[in-house]
Amino acid sequence: MRYLKIEKQQLIINKANNKQDFTFYLKNNQNRYIVGAKNIFKGANPSLKCNLLKDLANILKNYNFDSIGGWLDKKSNIYYLDANFHYNNKIEALKAAKILKEIAIFDNLESKVINL
Repeated sequence: MRYLKIEKQQLIINKANNKQDFTFYLKNNQNRYIVGAKNIFKGANPSLKCNLLKDLANILKNYNFDSIGGWLDKKSNIYYLDANFHYNNKIEALKAAKILKEIAIFDNLESKVINL
């Protein structure tokens, strides 16, 4: 039996294809509020996006995000996969989310969504 290391991109894609709510930390940044800064996927089925692996590899190589996260909007059945920045200050997080035209932020301490 061989040990094969699974790359970050594949771990993220596996979670997204299962429409799991998750945060994959890229840095040791445990700030409380998570704000989506760059959308990677929005739709009903992430497994149908052919270039998702390539897009993730590009983001991981060329950008300085704190995490990649996915969440399913259960009302619309739309799945979101975003590259994120983390904030300690709720007001700063809400301002950033508004500028970035996000619909919500995530409170990591309370494990809840805060809608804008």
